[in-house]
Amino acid sequence: MSFVQKKKLGLALGGGGSRAICHLGVLAALEKAGIKVDMISGNSMGGIIGAVYATGCGIEKTKEDITSCFGGGGLIKMRKGDGLERDAGWFQYLKRNLRALTISLVLSFRRGFLWSNPCRKAVNSIIPDINIEELPLPYSVVALNLTDGELANFTNGPLRMPVLVGTNVGVVFPPLKYNDKEYVDAAPICAVPVDQARELGAEVVLAVDIRTPLPEKFKVLNGFDTIFRIESVESNIINSQLLERADIVIRPEAGNLFWGDFSENDRVIKSGEEAVEAIVDQLKELLG
Repeated sequence: MSFVQKKKLGLALGGGGSRAICHLGVLAALEKAGIKVDMISGNSMGGIIGAVYATGCGIEKTKEDITSCFGGGGLIKMRKGDGLERDAGWFQYLKRNLRALTISLVLSFRRGFLWSNPCRKAVNSIIPDINIEELPLPYSVVALNLTDGELANFTNGPLRMPVLVGTNVGVVFPPLKYNDKEYVDAAPICAVPVDQARELGAEVVLAVDIRTPLPEKFKVLNGFDTIFRIESVESNIINSQLLERADIVIRPEAGNLFWGDFSENDRVIKSGEEAVEAIVDQLKELLG
């Protein structure tokens, strides 16, 4: 018996840079299963992929556009190691302190560690210059409004700039100014925009959580480590509570892949497909 979808499905696509490429697999698996996506809310890379798909171009064109911009090593060169090694000795201690000192000095004179957001060219090349309300699928993208200290949820107006500000990783890139407000990526407080999918009219929300796992054990070697750990734990608690409001949460297996390394796109896309396949019967039951 063929599947008849009676309820509206909203996708909440999380950020995560190269890890979020799994959303392409999620969308492909849903299309294969005959499940219709009725609206999309996105954050960061999830916002880019969601915006392209919301134009109604289908998964193949979405995959082509995304991988053409975020493939072959990616827009950001791979950086091996995260400086958070668990069994750190004196050499690692010095290395981490020098890194922290360098970052501190750079950020004393600049608003971001890098001069600009490299996603701008990609956004302008693959996302049409239209208003959000012109998209065939209801769509929204979140960003953190630093000026007012609020979470911004863009549901209308020009499409490109909100998508770009949603990818603007704080501290790494300088805050982006838009409509007299300054914005960064909303990941610290809204990594996966579940409530925003509900606001678009979703009756069932499928959330895709692709955050880097929080290290279970963490050795504090300096004050920067303490700050990093506190903020990571706070963010993890906030986002975990938000995810409880989704009907289904999937977590594709991307391992500890660095967010700027797009050299494993095929594997990451496959992980998204497998995550959907594991819950497709449950999802159909909720939608039927």
